[in-house]
Amino acid sequence: MRKVYLIVLNVIFLGFILVGCFSVKTYHKQPTYVYAAGGLEGLIIFDVTNSNNPIIVGSYNTEGYLCAVDVIEDYAYVADGNNGLLIIDITVPTNPNFVGAIDTIGYAKDVKVVENYAFVAENNKGFEIVDISDLTNPTIVGGYDTDGYSSGIDIVGDYAYVADGNNGLVIVNISNLTNPVLSGHFKLKGAHKVVVKDDYAYVGSFDGLMIIDVSDPTNPSTASILNMESEGYEIEIIGDYAYIANDESGLVIVDVSNPTSPMIVGNYDVRGYSFGIDVIGNYVYLADEVEGLVIVNVSDPTNPFLEVVKGFGKANKVIVEGNYAYVADDYDGLKLIDISEPFKPFVMSGVWMSGNTLDVKIIGNYAYVVNNENDLVIVNVSDPASLIVVASYDVTGYPNSLDVVGSYAYVINNYSVLNIIDIGDLSNVALLGNCNTGGSARNVKVVGNYAYIADGNNGLTIIDISIPTNPTIVGNYSEPIGYGVNIDVVGEYAYLAYDYYGLKIINIAVPTNPTLVKTFDTPGNVRDIKVVGNYAYIADGNNGLVILDISDPTNTSLVSNYDTEGYSSGIYVEGNYAYVADGNNGLLIFDVSTPSEPDLISDMEWIKILDVCAQ
Repeated sequence: MRKVYLIVLNVIFLGFILVGCFSVKTYHKQPTYVYAAGGLEGLIIFDVTNSNNPIIVGSYNTEGYLCAVDVIEDYAYVADGNNGLLIIDITVPTNPNFVGAIDTIGYAKDVKVVENYAFVAENNKGFEIVDISDLTNPTIVGGYDTDGYSSGIDIVGDYAYVADGNNGLVIVNISNLTNPVLSGHFKLKGAHKVVVKDDYAYVGSFDGLMIIDVSDPTNPSTASILNMESEGYEIEIIGDYAYIANDESGLVIVDVSNPTSPMIVGNYDVRGYSFGIDVIGNYVYLADEVEGLVIVNVSDPTNPFLEVVKGFGKANKVIVEGNYAYVADDYDGLKLIDISEPFKPFVMSGVWMSGNTLDVKIIGNYAYVVNNENDLVIVNVSDPASLIVVASYDVTGYPNSLDVVGSYAYVINNYSVLNIIDIGDLSNVALLGNCNTGGSARNVKVVGNYAYIADGNNGLTIIDISIPTNPTIVGNYSEPIGYGVNIDVVGEYAYLAYDYYGLKIINIAVPTNPTLVKTFDTPGNVRDIKVVGNYAYIADGNNGLVILDISDPTNTSLVSNYDTEGYSSGIYVEGNYAYVADGNNGLLIFDVSTPSEPDLISDMEWIKILDVCAQ
C-alpha cells in the first residue's frame, strides 16, 4: 500500500486552483513569492514563505495563453502566447497591475530579461528582442527567425542560445541588437530548453541531456550525451549538479563536475510528466503535469525525497455536506472546499493520495474515500481545516466506487465484486461478505436491503444485502448494447446512467423483476446522475450539465442544458445549487433555483501552470 499524505492548503479563492506546472525558474535564494504562468488564467501569485504550504495571494488575468514568466525586481515579464509580451507591476503581489505590452509577431513561449531588453522565444518565428527601458512602451528592436520551433532561450554575453525543436541548438550573435546574425548551429532532435554555464550549453532534448561545448560559438561540438528513459525538459545547474525535469521519469540529478562525463546520481520519480524545474537551497521545485508542484528535498543529491505535493488534477466526484464540498480528485486525493459563500468557494484542506481517487461519501464526521492504490481510506473531517486519516482497508483489486450506509461500506472493485465492509469499529475494519456482480461494476447505490449496481455491459444488477455476510443477486436489467456507469435510486425507480446511450429509468418496485420505463438520449454521455424532486440532474460528459423533468418518469423531457468547458463526470445537488465535477475544469457551482435557467456562479478551474519564477 502506498503512503497517504496530509496537506492543509488554506488557499485563498481566486477563481482557479493550481494544478500542474511545466516549467520552474527562480533566483537561488529562499523565495517569498512565486509567479506562475497559468495559461488561460494568466499570472498567478502565491506566497511560498513556508515551502510546505504555498498560499495563493494574487492574480492577473491576461488576454492570451500565458506560457512563461521572468521576474526582475518589481516587474513580471510574461510570454502570453498570441498576445505577445506583457509587463506587470508586482510591487504589491496581492494586487498586480498592468504596465505595458507589445504584440510580437509570433507565439510568445519563453522570455529572458537581461538589463533593458527582453528576449522572447516566438515558436515558429525564432526570437525577438524588445527594448523595455520604457516599461510603459516596449518596442521591438531586432530579432532572428530560426528554422525550427523555438521553445527556450538563454542569454550569455553577446550570444543568444535558442532551443529550436528538431532544428537543435541555434547560437545567434546579438552584439548588434538591431541586426542579430547566426554564429553557430548544432543539430539535435527535440531541443526543448537550454541553459548555458561556463563554456557549455546544457540542452534538454528528446534523447535526454545533451551537453554541448560552446567555447567557440561558431563551432559548437559535442561534449557528451546522456541518454535517458524519458525526454529532458528544463534544466537547472547548481554547483556540480544538473537537475533535470525528465518527463515521465520525474526528477533526475546528474553530476556534471566533468561535463564530458556526466553521471546520474539521483532520481525521484513522480506519477505524471515533469517539464519544469527550479532549485532553491535544499529544495527542488518540480513542475509535474499530473501532480502539480512537487517539492523534493535534495540536501543529499544522491537521495532525494518528497517534501510536499501541491496540485489539483481532475475532479471526479463531489458530495456536499453542510458548508463543505468534498471532491474526489483523480490525481490529488480528497479536497475539502468551503462553500459557505457559493460565489466565493475556496479550498480549505485536503489529503493527498498516490494513485487515482475515484469516489467519496460523507457520514457524520468521516469521509470514506476509494483510491486505486490506497483502497478504502477513512478520514476524520470533524475539523475541516485539519483532516486526519484514521483508518484504511486493503480491498482486493482496485476499488472504483462506494456507498456508505450505517456501519457498512459497500465497495465495488475492478473485478466486478461488491465488498461489504464493517466500519463500525474503525480500529478493526473488516470484510463481511462479497458478491460477483456478473458484469463490469462501476457504481453502487444502497437503499434498504438492496444494493443497486451500475454494472457496465450487464446494465443494472440488484443484490440482496439483508445478510451482509451473504449478499446474493436477485435481479438484473440489461440491453444488448450500452454500459451502465452510475446510478441513483428514488422511490420505485432506478435512474441508470448508460454512458453514450443516455438515461435509463427502470421500475424496481419488484427487485426480482426490474423493467424499463423510459430511455432518454442526452446529447453527451451520461456519467453521473442525481435525482431531486421532479428533476434529474445529469453530468453529461463533454456536454456538461443536463436537467430533465422526471415528474412523469414515462414522459421525461429536457428542461435545460449548460455546456461546460470540461468533462462532467460527477454531480451533487443541495438546496438551490448543483455542484459539478468537471474534470480538468475543476468544480463548478450552479444556481438551479430556476431549473430551466441554470446560472454558473463559480468556476474553480483546475488549471495547468506553464512556467514559474520566484523571488
